[in-house]
Amino acid sequence: MKKIYPLLAVVGSILPYYFFSIFLLECGLDMQLFVELVFANQISTFFAVDLILATSVFYIFLYRENLRVGVKYWWI
Repeated sequence: MKKIYPLLAVVGSILPYYFFSIFLLECGLDMQLFVELVFANQISTFFAVDLILATSVFYIFLYRENLRVGVKYWWI
């Protein structure tokens, strides 16, 4: 597991930015188009809402743990 998690972290960091860089090269930094494409259909909306909710829950958990433990730079 010590080798799998770092590998997954690298893949999870590189792969999304690969697709985002393709979008940037084709469309530039058009945020209105980006939001339209993210919510273009029901399945992409499902993934976007799931990601937004999961991230929100994670940051709430992180904030509460910071109050309990006192970690410096917890938002990073």
